Amino acid sequence: MEALVQAEAMLLTNQIAAGTLVVYERGLRYWRVWRVWRRRAPFLLGGREAREDENELIRFVAYFGVVCEYANSTLHCWLHGIRHAHVVHGLGDPLADKLRLRMCRQGLKRLDKRRRGRTNKLAATVALLLELIVGGGLDFTTWDDSVLAGAAVFGFFKLRRSGEFLRKGEHPDVDKCERVGHCALAEAGSKVAWEVEAAAGADEAIAWQRFSKTDQTGQGVGTNTFKVEDKRLCVVAWLKHLLRLNPAHFHDPTRFLFTISERKVLSRDKMAGALKGAARRLGLKESEINVVSLRSGGATAMYHAGFSVEAIQRRGRWASDCWKIYVQDSRDTARDVAERMARASVTLL
Repeated sequence: MEALVQAEAMLLTNQIAAGTLVVYERGLRYWRVWRVWRRRAPFLLGGREAREDENELIRFVAYFGVVCEYANSTLHCWLHGIRHAHVVHGLGDPLADKLRLRMCRQGLKRLDKRRRGRTNKLAATVALLLELIVGGGLDFTTWDDSVLAGAAVFGFFKLRRSGEFLRKGEHPDVDKCERVGHCALAEAGSKVAWEVEAAAGADEAIAWQRFSKTDQTGQGVGTNTFKVEDKRLCVVAWLKHLLRLNPAHFHDPTRFLFTISERKVLSRDKMAGALKGAARRLGLKESEINVVSLRSGGATAMYHAGFSVEAIQRRGRWASDCWKIYVQDSRDTARDVAERMARASVTLL
């Protein structure tokens, strides 16, 4: 019987990604503290108390969203964590049919836009990448600076989420963060060994993303990136450079690919700082640049290079049209819009 209970728990916990579960648990902790403060039981039972349950959820959103000024996106995740806990315990969905709560959440979303301004980050451009690499005072005879530059190029051209190649907190995501064993160099379509001489003629970098929150099959997905003429922007060239600097790093397939000298994965904050510094030197607002700019920048570059919607979705592993919020307009594509509109010949019915 105990084994059966454990099996049931395993199915319920594996229904969502590990990273999402962490966020849900954080929201549930805040909810439990809130309920203790209110001298109430942690779970909502519905039934005749449905109206009071809705009032309680509205007060929760109002306190943390308005009084404490937490972001709407944060409260959104917390509420989903509360719902998940209720469903797992067989208590149903406490958010269902709560129309007043939905109105309050929409109100918080609108309020958040006014008080926070722009929340989506600017897409990184090739110019920004080059500024990070060339104008950032990096020393590419050192391992850590080379890892930083190589990771930036990798994240841009592979359209990676930050947790898939960087460390967000104290530790990397053990399931998603790129490891040496899931990355390879190839020459003329054949993989080569992680050895300096063997990889000298490599013209392709293959990276396998083992887990993703949008992975429909659970089999992971690989992306191929071929060498480009400008070695400063070449994923293949940077991996070969790292291999020459530290061949031993690539002998352990379980090692995270972008591990720095202090034996930690390159942090998200370190990458963000380098991107913001490059933005500042280019006269851009630092507040509008972050690590997500690399993923957004890769998608934007593909879009303006004329790649199909399907190609962008496949490379970025988007299961829906949400990729559109990552792609940003360009002055170059807008340059002749007015002229073409002015010349349009329209015959009305």
